[in-house]
Amino acid sequence: MLHQRAYREVISKLWFIRFQTTGLNSQQVCVRLLPSPRCFFDEPVHVKVDGLSPHQKVELRSKLKDDKGVIFRASALVAADASGQVDLCRSPSLGGSYTGVESMGLFWAMAAETPHSKLLKKNVLGSMTVDIEVLHGDTGELLATETNERRFMADGVQGPGIGILSISKSGDLALSMASFLSGISATAWINGSNANTVAPLHYKDLIIPSITPIVENVTFSPSGILDIRDALPDPETEGNRGSVIPIERSNSRFLFAASEDDRNWNSCLFAQQAAARLRHHGKENFEVVMYPRAGHFLEVPYMPHCPSGFHSAVGQVVVFGGEAKAHHQAQLDLWRRVQEFFRKHLDRNNTAQKAMLYTRG
Repeated sequence: MLHQRAYREVISKLWFIRFQTTGLNSQQVCVRLLPSPRCFFDEPVHVKVDGLSPHQKVELRSKLKDDKGVIFRASALVAADASGQVDLCRSPSLGGSYTGVESMGLFWAMAAETPHSKLLKKNVLGSMTVDIEVLHGDTGELLATETNERRFMADGVQGPGIGILSISKSGDLALSMASFLSGISATAWINGSNANTVAPLHYKDLIIPSITPIVENVTFSPSGILDIRDALPDPETEGNRGSVIPIERSNSRFLFAASEDDRNWNSCLFAQQAAARLRHHGKENFEVVMYPRAGHFLEVPYMPHCPSGFHSAVGQVVVFGGEAKAHHQAQLDLWRRVQEFFRKHLDRNNTAQKAMLYTRG
């Protein structure tokens, strides 16, 4: 099965695929894209090819340019069945390739109209009287300072109905917002940290220091790429606890999702510690899900697996981890859970609400 491959592509655009056959009259070949060539990011495209010779090998190629002008190409060599048909849901690939270059630093910024926000609007909030707004701000300070907090709560925005979706560095910002701001009903945390990272976090008169990485813990993967997983120390050890976000203050519901092969940092440990902190304070307002063999960037379904990439905070290419198949399956499962999570905790008797969705990694 072929899927859309480009990041930040406008989801309402048609997905164009070029098919090239070898040694065949292309006029005899019928290519079908089911249910339609127009689809959203989280919808698979079922590809069938008819009119081939029995057991004929055919190469299928796709090419797509994202909104940054980055070109993604994919190809697959498959063999038709006895009837001369290729069904990419059933026909195994005999060979293939995927190429594309995309800088995915720790702080890669998402525009206001992102796959996350668009798909949540379509899938989660379509039956609710809810609008979605993406908030932006400096990573060095909590987004909701006194000034931004007034903006955040403007126009009658009150809980329940405020949801936060976070991944990577934005995880500690999301936990901070849920801890210090009222009215936040649902916080989805994906492979983040339970302690403040990178820079001190400021909120009113409060300053939460950032946890200090241990450079000596940086190693190299077998392929020679930096592995920074253990650079961030255990937040609950002596000297680091002051950086831990006090999420026990929050009345939000939490979804903690962590990949067991996250090489950016030990997100499984951080998720377990966040859950333990809530439980220690008598709270059960959370759920935790772990994904074996998945890597750091758990995106919406059918996004390409990113096993390594440029890390803007490190200034070099680092390992992000994960096995392609397991990572793909994790994205499918997590996207379903995220939708159910927000449906459950943002919809209160389907009353008129406005949801603000923070989606920056």
